[in-house]
Amino acid sequence: MADVLSRTLNIAQAALSTASSTIVAARPGRRRVTIKNMDASIVITVNSSIAAATSTGFPIAAGATLTLDTNAVITAIAASGTPSVAYIEEF
Repeated sequence: MADVLSRTLNIAQAALSTASSTIVAARPGRRRVTIKNMDASIVITVNSSIAAATSTGFPIAAGATLTLDTNAVITAIAASGTPSVAYIEEF
């Protein structure tokens, strides 16, 4: 079965820091979100009750992209500095 194209896209960027922060809020009905690390290495966590930490979660290297099929909140943290991420939500 072919994947049905999404009807709506939300494209944005977020600045991160060394404190866990939400980069994409939970959104019922979201099909997927694609995150592109625009800067230094970051760590992603997907869960509304777990803050991102550099020692846990899923690392995304500089320049890498990650696509997640989830409508949950996505948090991230930088190991250092203030890197930026770009994301596209499909819903």
